[in-house]
Amino acid sequence: MKLVYDGAVAESVLIRSGKRIELHVCELDEELFVLVMLVGRDDSMPASINSQGPYHDKNQAKAALSAIRWALTVDGYDGEKRTSIWSLHARREARENQHRRSLYVVDTSFVPLGIPPEDE
Repeated sequence: MKLVYDGAVAESVLIRSGKRIELHVCELDEELFVLVMLVGRDDSMPASINSQGPYHDKNQAKAALSAIRWALTVDGYDGEKRTSIWSLHARREARENQHRRSLYVVDTSFVPLGIPPEDE
């Protein structure tokens, strides 16, 4: 039996002097995405995990990933095609992000309170 842990819509791995940065775009809900960035030594677990978003479109999240990837490449990181080794950590961060969002559900329905009805 083969287990597949791929939950990322897009991912990128960059390395410079033994420092590894992985960028993952993960799906939170049907139309909600988050960008997760993991940083650490190339031979160990991630030392720092940050997330950005949510994005309401997959292409917006991919564009953010591309912009960060380009900036890191200009800064000297090697962006050759590599295998992601921290994808499980990225999925865990995305699940925690989704859980935090579910705790604070926002109701955006408009109910005009305090406005008296007009008399006709």
